[in-house]
Amino acid sequence: MRVAFATLGCRLNQVDSQQLQSALEARGFATVPFGAPADVVVVNTCSVTATADQGARQTIRRIARDNPRARIVVTGCYATRRPDEIAALPNVARVVCNDDKPRLLHLISAASADSTVSASFDGPCGAAVVPGVAGRTAYTLRIQTGCATTMELPAQAF
Repeated sequence: MRVAFATLGCRLNQVDSQQLQSALEARGFATVPFGAPADVVVVNTCSVTATADQGARQTIRRIARDNPRARIVVTGCYATRRPDEIAALPNVARVVCNDDKPRLLHLISAASADSTVSASFDGPCGAAVVPGVAGRTAYTLRIQTGCATTMELPAQAF
C-alpha cells in the first residue's frame, strides 16, 4: 500500500509525520512523495490562523481532485478544532484529533489488512540512512502535543 504525507505547520507535526512514516514503512507500506498516486494520504494540519485552516482545506481538496482514489486521513490541530468541517471535505476517510494521534498507525494498518502489504519488523543493520519526510535525516524529539490555546503571563512580566 502506498502512503503519502502532507505536513502543514509546526515542527511537532513534522515529528509526528516522520514517526508515523517510519512505523508504516516498518510494516511494509511504501512511502511516496506528496502529489504522487497514493492509496492513503495523511494530512497533518495546523490551525494557528484562519489562513492555516484555509490552506489545509485547499490541500485536502487538491488531493481529492488529483488523486480521487486516495483515502485521506486528516489529523493535527485543525482536525482537533473543527472535525466537522474536515469530515465534510471530499475523500476524507477519517478525522483523528491530536489526542488520538498514537492510534493513527493502528487505524491505517487496519484499513490495509485486506491488502497485500506484509508486516516486516526486520530491518537491515548498518543500512544507509534513507531520508524521511521532506528529505530529513535528523531525528527530532517530541516535547509537546498540539498548540496551547491560551497563555497567561504574570503581571510582573510586563
